Amino acid sequence: MKNMKMWKCGNMEISSSSKFEFEKGKIHSPTPTRYFNLLAALGVCIFAYFHNSTIAYSAEVAPFAKFEDGMLSKTRPAGWLGEACKLQSEGLTGHPEALSYPYDTCLWDGEIPRMGKHGQDWWRYEQTAYYVDGLLRLGYATGDESFIKKGEENIELVPYGSTMLRLGVFPDVSQETFAATVWRGETAYVNIPAGVPVSRLVSQVKDGVAVKLGYYDEVAYEMQPGGVDIRKRNDVYREDARRSPTVARVAVAPDAKPGVYNFGPLEVTVADHVLPPAKDWKYFLDLWQHPWAVSRYFNVEPFSKEHYAKMEPIWRALADCGCKALTTTLLDLPWNHQCHDGYYTMVGRVKNADGSWAFDYKLFDEYVEFGRKCGLGPDIACYTMCPWKYMVTWKEAGNPPSPRLRRTSGERGTGSGLVERREKILPGTPE
Repeated sequence: MKNMKMWKCGNMEISSSSKFEFEKGKIHSPTPTRYFNLLAALGVCIFAYFHNSTIAYSAEVAPFAKFEDGMLSKTRPAGWLGEACKLQSEGLTGHPEALSYPYDTCLWDGEIPRMGKHGQDWWRYEQTAYYVDGLLRLGYATGDESFIKKGEENIELVPYGSTMLRLGVFPDVSQETFAATVWRGETAYVNIPAGVPVSRLVSQVKDGVAVKLGYYDEVAYEMQPGGVDIRKRNDVYREDARRSPTVARVAVAPDAKPGVYNFGPLEVTVADHVLPPAKDWKYFLDLWQHPWAVSRYFNVEPFSKEHYAKMEPIWRALADCGCKALTTTLLDLPWNHQCHDGYYTMVGRVKNADGSWAFDYKLFDEYVEFGRKCGLGPDIACYTMCPWKYMVTWKEAGNPPSPRLRRTSGERGTGSGLVERREKILPGTPE
């Protein structure tokens, strides 16, 4: 028969022709049943091969009847496992340059270039990580020093700032100079590196570029009201001539000339760009202010002259960040008491004997004027038209006025639309 190859297995021959018959030990069948016969015959051949191989192999190797002590690093794969490792070493694992992207690159020993739009940013590093992991394991298993060296070169490369360093190789962080690039109209805070002679640094102004020296002070804060989880962070910039500075505050006037300015060890480059005033920034920032927290922290009377003096630098700092809303409160505890310090009303309410109401906006107007002076706005955030449990507090007219009471609208279980309850407000409310 033409174009036919024959294989022998015992006393059975198997043909590779596409048209078969079944006779005299030859399998020639395109039907499903006869395909099954073909597979059965192949199974006999495979079993016979491995059966003979097993007998031949086990005769050459001493039987392992017990475990023996040994170092893992001295253990080497043998037998079929050794053959598999050898195939890996001589094949694609040992020759990644024969593979396609991204395995034919520098792998993790540098930056892998992008290839068009193939995969997301992390994809090329995830895929090569699998290869590096297998390569290093294969090197340790077989003792191949070239694999180990290549694998360790990949996993030991780590980012350090804008550069790449090897694990265990520490940069020389001591230096005698440092630099900053700042826009016109911008204020930047620059950490002073270790090794810089701070004695040569002084606070000074040159042609619209002002440098002041300070440090970051530690601030403690609670993770939740009344909680015990107190954390600390170096968050607040302060200036104190008695302390060694760790931060340089660089403020550049909008009309300063672009160029390089030297302040001893500090070199300031003023870029040819202008940062517009915070009030002109396009994004909307609303960081809530809390007057009562400042009052409690500095132990001053709420909305006294001393209180406004303590609030002013904080409110101005918020304005410098571009905060465009002033936080005001129209009611007591507009969201109950979810903060360590409660928020209280800036609008007084008095209920007259004839049922009419009088409202006092003196504090509200005074506080809004203060916020405008600090640069906060133009929005005024008023909290809130829908208070917690729909509760509103007031005083009843008299001489002197009665303690603050509260009105609850739509209270559950009463069936009425408006219920007045003559109860004193929660403890801690200022009278």
